[in-house]
Amino acid sequence: MKTKFVSLATLFVLCVGVVSCNDDDTPSNSYANDNDYNQVYELVKDTCSTADAMVAVDLGLSVNWSAKNLGAISSEDNGTYYAWGEISAKETNSKENYAYNGVNLGDNISGTEYDAATQRLGDGWRMPTKEEVQELLDKCIWIWEEKIVIEQDTIQVEEKDTIVDVRVKYTHCEVVGPNGKAIYLPAVGTETDVTTQRLPTKFGCYWTASSSGELDAWTMQFSKDTHIIKSEGYRRFVGQAIRPVKNK
Repeated sequence: MKTKFVSLATLFVLCVGVVSCNDDDTPSNSYANDNDYNQVYELVKDTCSTADAMVAVDLGLSVNWSAKNLGAISSEDNGTYYAWGEISAKETNSKENYAYNGVNLGDNISGTEYDAATQRLGDGWRMPTKEEVQELLDKCIWIWEEKIVIEQDTIQVEEKDTIVDVRVKYTHCEVVGPNGKAIYLPAVGTETDVTTQRLPTKFGCYWTASSSGELDAWTMQFSKDTHIIKSEGYRRFVGQAIRPVKNK
């Protein structure tokens, strides 16, 4: 576990105000939907990367699905937000800093040089195609879940190590395959230079490897009430999560 250095004031905020959540959809603190909340969340969780430790789950479908998002440290972690076709994360995602404005990357980037899952993980991992996501949507049972998870982190206050318990609200879908096995998809939201919507949020957006027209790509989306695949409204420069797949 990685040690962090914070002030007494910051420790007080962590323990009392910023990360406490109630049973409502919106946490009872002023940081719930802005970058300050996101920065605190990133501070109190272990940030060491175990992205290469991927587990393939056989749901009884045509491909195996990863147990966690690309760049995530656990099945409940958002992982890394990527613009479509880019293989490295950026501090912010915008139309201005998108690497492939006006560039045709093809109809399907799965397994190519533009596939972040393939380039980051190797070993047969890749982004799912539109058809593979549609299979996940059609053949699995989707169960919306919300829960409070207690996390611990070691911080250092006045040269003394202190263990801090942090209450974090997670929202995700449990996706149960035809064979009864399941994966968990966090409600990751999206990320751009205009708005960053991370935990806690009410929807999930995941890239597929399939393009749609000159500006968009197909996206898997879900919320408490629906789970669909669509291409309209999400430009390729938007930062979204990736859930890798692997051939059987």
